[in-house]
Amino acid sequence: MNPKTLMITILVIVVAIVAYSMVTSPSIDEKLLPPSDSKEKLPPPPEIKKGEKQPNAVTESVDFDFGSQARYETGRHKFKIYNKGEAPLELTQGDSSCKCTIGSLDKNVVAPGEFTEVELEWTPESVSTAGSSDKFRQYAVVYTNDPDRPEIGFNITGFVYMLFEIIPEKEWPLGEMTMTQTKTVTGRITSLLDPFKIESIETTSEFITAEPRQLTDEELKLFEIKNGYEISVTVQPGFNYGTFEESLILQTDYKEGTEVRIHVQGFIKGPFTFLKTSRQKGILWSANSWMLDMGSFAAQEGRKVDMRVFVAELDQMPEGENFKVLSAETDLEFLRVNVTGDDQPAENDRLELQMQFEYVAGSPAVLRTAQKPVTVTLRTNHPEAKEFKIRVLFSAN
Repeated sequence: MNPKTLMITILVIVVAIVAYSMVTSPSIDEKLLPPSDSKEKLPPPPEIKKGEKQPNAVTESVDFDFGSQARYETGRHKFKIYNKGEAPLELTQGDSSCKCTIGSLDKNVVAPGEFTEVELEWTPESVSTAGSSDKFRQYAVVYTNDPDRPEIGFNITGFVYMLFEIIPEKEWPLGEMTMTQTKTVTGRITSLLDPFKIESIETTSEFITAEPRQLTDEELKLFEIKNGYEISVTVQPGFNYGTFEESLILQTDYKEGTEVRIHVQGFIKGPFTFLKTSRQKGILWSANSWMLDMGSFAAQEGRKVDMRVFVAELDQMPEGENFKVLSAETDLEFLRVNVTGDDQPAENDRLELQMQFEYVAGSPAVLRTAQKPVTVTLRTNHPEAKEFKIRVLFSAN
């Protein structure tokens, strides 16, 4: 019997979300998507079907106490889900603690007699209160098509102590940037107890690099610490418009290899402001994530969503050249995007465009969530907007 491996990654983080807005309703952002690294729009639970043969989801345990762990240290644990029934067991990721983010499920069907492993990963950023029963607690849920166990909740607990001090404490903010700008921010990681070395640093984005520098004796004396590093983090052009949140993954020699994660956040600003003009129920636009939710509709009827787009910073255009949308492409053949208005004169250094997203009537039924959206790629001749992307969600039934 070959087990299938099912990975659910949970990054336990406390992120101070910086609210940026373009001309759009705040309530729209809240309804469409919560801030990054919180609950995203998840797929629905598996359908529970009637019949004599049913799956039977069985777990050895659903609780894990890691004992004690250093703050910012990454921990992992695997749970097993067995299918001891007579029908395939279907699994989808469910809800999680508000301080968690769940990754996608690559395999979500377990044959009778087989099992899958669910791996949870956490990185605590708060310290347990000394002398109290205040434990670190987080959870994640997996939905199933077992009629007797439609959901399985997994729990992680333990005490967190201070080993490393990271400054800035919760995240390293880069603030606002343009799409073509390079920006560097510095921070420190120091030890209040044992000496340590940084063996390597990886980043979760190809557009971010990090260089460590061991603090000098004078700096150690100034900060009143035993040892530590200054880390310079550089963000290169490549991120799309909106908020980005990535991580530095530090491998240290503490305990023969302790992993520490530091979060980096910024906001890519641009010359565009989007306003939703369609009034159908369920259509939402998020300026923070540059994501359009076209809502739920019948695939046979299709749906059109209209947006007003205002283009600013036209003084950056080359002399004698007017703003033009060069192309608008999608990676789903029956989702079309049409942009008009770029042939009109600008007023007060601002141009208004009309953009329409159309799901062609009669196309196949498709569900696109935040984990697997349709990507719309637009190219223009604006120096600060040569190429950018909009993610599109919908449920075409």
